[in-house]
Amino acid sequence: AEHFGILDTLQAYAFERADADETSRALRALTDWAADVTLARDRALRGPDQLDALTSLRQDLPNLRAALEWSLTEGNEPHIGARIAGRLGWFWHLSGMYEEGYRWTVQAAAAEDANPAVRVAALCAAGLHASALGQVDEARKYLSEAVEISAGVGTAAGSRARAHRGDVYWWSGDADDADADLTSAAGATAPGTPDENIWVHAF
Repeated sequence: AEHFGILDTLQAYAFERADADETSRALRALTDWAADVTLARDRALRGPDQLDALTSLRQDLPNLRAALEWSLTEGNEPHIGARIAGRLGWFWHLSGMYEEGYRWTVQAAAAEDANPAVRVAALCAAGLHASALGQVDEARKYLSEAVEISAGVGTAAGSRARAHRGDVYWWSGDADDADADLTSAAGATAPGTPDENIWVHAF
């Protein structure tokens, strides 16, 4: 009887492990899907298909949150979660979801193994949300870090960070630094791209 009891225990453990592995595979697949979807939607949000992209992301939000929870909060694939959060930054801002956006993008900016370009996008979004929440010092900190890192990787998010930091400077009464950042952001953005007029968003 004891022998069978041990086998039953091992079998139960095997079933639990199989369920856990299956759940992990499903969540990994969900996270990979979220990374692909947010890449496409982030681009669409900055173009003529913005409203369609907003609607689609709002419908997918429960799944996107699940992917962020698994990858970032639980620490399974933080570098992928960081990509997702950074790509959702503009969506959260346009939707007025500043607190949620701030929470996720701050986590993303601190994620281990995130490459510099991913960190720049997350920091830019964190600074944008902090500014919207009236946290001026935090906004300057995140946006300045994004600008500093972007100098070595040359991402579009670096220009956005300068534009949004220029916004923070402007509303803080620092007109000279605001002008410098906004001029730099406008000059670094290639004509014909979705970010061509990104500096306008700073106002």
